[in-house]
Amino acid sequence: MILDVRNIQTFYGESQALQGVTLQLEAGETVCILGRNGAGKSTLCNIVCGITDADSNSGDVQFSQVKHAPLSRKDAEAVGIRIVMQELNLIDDLSVAENLYFGSLPRKRGLVDFNTLYADAREVFGEMGLANVDPRVPLRELGVGQQQLIEIGRELLHPCKLLILDEPTAALTDPQIELLFEKIESLRAGGTSVIYVSHRMGEIRRIADRVSVLRDGESVLTSAV
Repeated sequence: MILDVRNIQTFYGESQALQGVTLQLEAGETVCILGRNGAGKSTLCNIVCGITDADSNSGDVQFSQVKHAPLSRKDAEAVGIRIVMQELNLIDDLSVAENLYFGSLPRKRGLVDFNTLYADAREVFGEMGLANVDPRVPLRELGVGQQQLIEIGRELLHPCKLLILDEPTAALTDPQIELLFEKIESLRAGGTSVIYVSHRMGEIRRIADRVSVLRDGESVLTSAV
């Protein structure tokens, strides 16, 4: 088992966001988390990714059979957990390529090696259905769906054991969704597990092994699709 979440809870002020939530995930498995807005789906994902803290008196989270209590998103990334959030974490005034490799820009003699950066970006864009995008243009010139693919592509540049996708297809076209699903299947074949948050039942039936339903911050159902 790659992820084992048992009876965790957390509060936002005096409001309890999660109440005894449980989630298990095997290597190479996709679990979809379902629930209406405010059910606690994103909060659960954020706890696994170190963005939100679980209550110190609540249950236990283990990742790769080791206690998992990341203090930051960077801590979670260090053990192989990546997340693509609903809110884009990109910078409009930087080029598309700089956004893609932000934090790991190729350098030569201490300066950014733009030739390598643009060549590497073009290769990634080809794999993400963005071959017609000029890596030198500012991000703000791209549509929302293209920006979403840049965000996804940036996370997929890094090896990961667990990929969390929080409503990733909201701004994507059908062909872009197909490319994303192909990427997910490729990752799963390599042993990566996926947590997928969505309201789209067709997507869930297609890619999920199991579903976990949250209601008002509680786990109310776990079932095979």
